[in-house]
Amino acid sequence: MLPTPNTYSATEPPSCYSPLPHGVEIPNRVFVGGLAYNTTELELKNFFNQFGIVLDSKIITDRQGVSKGYGFVTFDTAEEALKVQEQGYLYYNEKKLNVSKAIRKQVCNGGDDVIDPQTM
Repeated sequence: MLPTPNTYSATEPPSCYSPLPHGVEIPNRVFVGGLAYNTTELELKNFFNQFGIVLDSKIITDRQGVSKGYGFVTFDTAEEALKVQEQGYLYYNEKKLNVSKAIRKQVCNGGDDVIDPQTM
């Protein structure tokens, strides 16, 4: 017998439904959008060092290694991450940056489990 595909109604959430609409917030990390495609992780780290101790910076790339124009910066403390989010408009290399909370998204594996992409 073939398994039945997962079907969801408008009134019933899928089996991997999380009470948080987007996933789990990472308190000491920020999302940075609007990056120039030639920005390096080191340049990103150096720019955000003015707001606190940067532990890591990561620019998201496609399968060919081309920047998608956004990334993440991890600070030493949640307070430093909040400080940079409260700055208002930030510009780097003449581009306006979109800085906001970093959310770890959760994906379904087709069953009843929720998979955290960081553990895959």
